[in-house]
Amino acid sequence: MRSMRCRSQHVQRVVVWPTAMLSAVALVALLAFTACSYQNGLSSCGVTCSTNGTCPGSLVCNAEKFCVDSATTACSLPDVDASSKTDAAQAEGARYTYAIASMTVPASASQATKDFGLDLDGDGRKDNALGSVLATLKGQGVDTQPAMTEGLNNGSFVQLVEFQTTSFAAAAKSGVRMFYGDPSSVTPAACLESAVPSTCSQHLKGTGSFKVLANSPTHPMLLGPIANGSFQGGPGSLSLQFSLTANSTPLQFDLIGARVAFGSISSTSLVTGVVAGAITQGDLDNKVLPAIQSSINLQIAACTGTPKVPPLCGCSPGSGAAQSLSLFDTAPSDCTVSLAEIKNNSIIKTLLAPDVACDATGCSANGSPNALSCGFGITAVKGVFTAP
Repeated sequence: MRSMRCRSQHVQRVVVWPTAMLSAVALVALLAFTACSYQNGLSSCGVTCSTNGTCPGSLVCNAEKFCVDSATTACSLPDVDASSKTDAAQAEGARYTYAIASMTVPASASQATKDFGLDLDGDGRKDNALGSVLATLKGQGVDTQPAMTEGLNNGSFVQLVEFQTTSFAAAAKSGVRMFYGDPSSVTPAACLESAVPSTCSQHLKGTGSFKVLANSPTHPMLLGPIANGSFQGGPGSLSLQFSLTANSTPLQFDLIGARVAFGSISSTSLVTGVVAGAITQGDLDNKVLPAIQSSINLQIAACTGTPKVPPLCGCSPGSGAAQSLSLFDTAPSDCTVSLAEIKNNSIIKTLLAPDVACDATGCSANGSPNALSCGFGITAVKGVFTAP
């Protein structure tokens, strides 16, 4: 048995409670939450139920496994579920919620694998084929990073994270999952002035409140250990959205064989993060390639020279747009790049060919490639929301 003591200037109470009921993190969270509430007596929602459903004093156990004044009382902590519930996928400990504050697109092919790739199929090599393609396009003047940053900062798309663990230093059974956030339910508003980008990202300062989008997938957590303050989880399925073109609807993916890594984690932030997984052939054809096509055509449309006729279409010789025209505007050459021209381009066929063999449970180095690997750098800040 373990005694849990709360002191105040006038009152001292001792609650005797089974040690096995509380994980280390749950005990810390519980002590912090009840430090003041015990001053005038045992607090409703201040203690979790014992393993057999009993509570101290006159309190009773509710459906959330908190000890409360009445069985119908609901408990709500702002950002930590200290009930130490176990996720269906067996992650253990308290739950913490965050909003992704940045997503980084690789700036070079080497960075794509070295910094923003993870080994999805266990062959000892980091995978990130899409990152290599986006880095190559950046070299041609088609930079997708501004659209990604702008979309997050102005709230056009919101990506939410739930993390569960018993300790941020070392834990055997931690887990992470992600949800699409509802852009219309963000507090505070993303921008002080919608037309002034420098006033945006107000909701990503660690004090924001959010709601999960009604149609957001709810995949099980990606499980993994925490060692020396770093986390690696997966494989599994993961919901991820991002923008490749400015002012466009974000692309939504259910990554398969997904893995997540964080170099540093706390109750207020997730940093030095990488989220990686495989994009299905259907999502590649119907989402990624049309987005690349749109980005290239926006690049060409921005050319201000005359005449607007092939082969330069008003673009400066040697410019990124001129190179894009030379690569893609071929059948026919009409100053517009079609989706067919993207799909049939020999370079795109090579770079975007499936490179990993994956399904919902993971990837294998021995299977026939059926999906395209991807990876992004991420950071997240504390954000309050209720996970489904």
